[in-house]
Amino acid sequence: MAAEDGDSDSDTLPPLFDADPLQFSTAPQPQTLARRDGWSVIEQASQDGGCMRWMVCDTALSLDQTRVELTPPDPQGQRQFVRNSLRATSHQIMALAVAVALNSSSDSQVLCVLGGGGMALPMVLVTHVHSAWVHVVELHDVVIDFAVNYFGALHTRLRVEQGDAIRRVLQGSLPKDLAALAIDIDFLRGETPPEFLSAEFWRALWLSMLPGAIIAVNTIACSEESEIGACVVEPGQSDRKVWTALIPRPSVLLLGLKVVLSKMEGAHADPCLEQRLPSWVRPISLDLMKAMVQRSLTVSWLEQKVFMPLV
Repeated sequence: MAAEDGDSDSDTLPPLFDADPLQFSTAPQPQTLARRDGWSVIEQASQDGGCMRWMVCDTALSLDQTRVELTPPDPQGQRQFVRNSLRATSHQIMALAVAVALNSSSDSQVLCVLGGGGMALPMVLVTHVHSAWVHVVELHDVVIDFAVNYFGALHTRLRVEQGDAIRRVLQGSLPKDLAALAIDIDFLRGETPPEFLSAEFWRALWLSMLPGAIIAVNTIACSEESEIGACVVEPGQSDRKVWTALIPRPSVLLLGLKVVLSKMEGAHADPCLEQRLPSWVRPISLDLMKAMVQRSLTVSWLEQKVFMPLV
């Protein structure tokens, strides 16, 4: 019962709302910088003034391996692309395979990438492997335009060719004496073209390679039951317990001499490998280097039934 003189204990009760105003998240939202022919360039600003930028295709919404970082603006208002790291695990594996291949052969410094995307991998290679020339074959001209205009894909030792990569291989028009080649074509998520599975394709491909070369194939989200020969490198089982269609399990198929590929198994296979590899690969493939030392990198050896040199 309330007191008749108007006194009450309300002054001693806690306030219904905090005195401070409610704080709402102000995290920057992704913005579309450009869009053409089903391809988009997306950018998301970070709190420090930098940003992340990536390319998206309408038919492969999880195509996020093109993601690159830009620094905050300098005093002149210019931002720089960060080339000392790779966001995609598959690209880290490919960069590490390139380093192993170059470490095993000094005869050539010519590299090739089939399927360029935002050119994250090729730009890291030409930036850090100072004597290497990188030849890229990309199917879509819009992707090349976006890579140049929005991802800084320009370098004196980078050659980008617009065309069908599989056809270029079958025509024998790739550079010769390649030390390493990366096949980074997104069709591996869907139905693989029959030409890619033909003996003619792989015979022509190996004719472009040095004997100790490594071929790295991005097999993201592919079945573990594939009969393609050599070894498959993937993150350890404990790295992520659930992979989805939107975030598929990274996976890279490596083809080459077993004595070379065995180095990918890590410290227990070659304790001195990390010391012999060039210094640039450590920050680029940092996650993979840690996994190699901790023996948590999954390297699955497969039967060599097809795809190995038939010449």
